[in-house]
Amino acid sequence: MTFIEQLKQNCTLIAETIETTQSLQEYLNNILEINYIVDSRKNYLGSELLASMGEDIPTITIDTRHNTVNGYWKKERFTCYYIRPKLDYILQQKYESI
Repeated sequence: MTFIEQLKQNCTLIAETIETTQSLQEYLNNILEINYIVDSRKNYLGSELLASMGEDIPTITIDTRHNTVNGYWKKERFTCYYIRPKLDYILQQKYESI
């Protein structure tokens, strides 16, 4: 399997998992890092989640502002979309509780 094929497969799997998982809270427990995106007034705009990273695996992020899963590996890049507004809602609630 080529790098781009593996990257597409990994990104698509994450997008499908976001759309179909029963417990987004559980899914978020496995996320490596959450970065909240806010405006100058500290109003929540969205989040960027680090789903995977490493030397031998792709770096994959989830962008809740644009509903995308973005993968990077070597010189390859791939983006796919997901539909699950509840993910961003949960993250907004987490941010507002800080």
